[in-house]
Amino acid sequence: MADAVRIEGLAQLRRDLRRMQPETLREVRGVLKDAATVVARRAQATAPKRTGNLADSYRAGTAGNTAFVRSRLPYAGVHEYGGTIRPRGTPIVIKRSAPITTALRDNEDQIVKKVSDGMDRVARRNGWR
Repeated sequence: MADAVRIEGLAQLRRDLRRMQPETLREVRGVLKDAATVVARRAQATAPKRTGNLADSYRAGTAGNTAFVRSRLPYAGVHEYGGTIRPRGTPIVIKRSAPITTALRDNEDQIVKKVSDGMDRVARRNGWR
């Protein structure tokens, strides 16, 4: 299972976010994507760079009120979690390098601060305070 940042009260926040006006939810998504971009950039910097394609493939995104970092390359998961691939029948063992997990763990404080500051800005703009 992937590592994640746990936020106390997130379930209630997500319920409240689903009830928001679309423009407010767009602002929240922007805050979340900014935080996820921190992870994506760090993952790009620490990913194995045989060709550089893996590092270039990491992208931050949002879906609803959730942020994520992903790569669409078929071998990205093997580098994240480790494993064996068998191209042309020859097994190749790839050690776990975990660029996304490492980036998340190493930047937790910065991510929490970005989300906190961003949500404060959204709250002020929408009169929640």
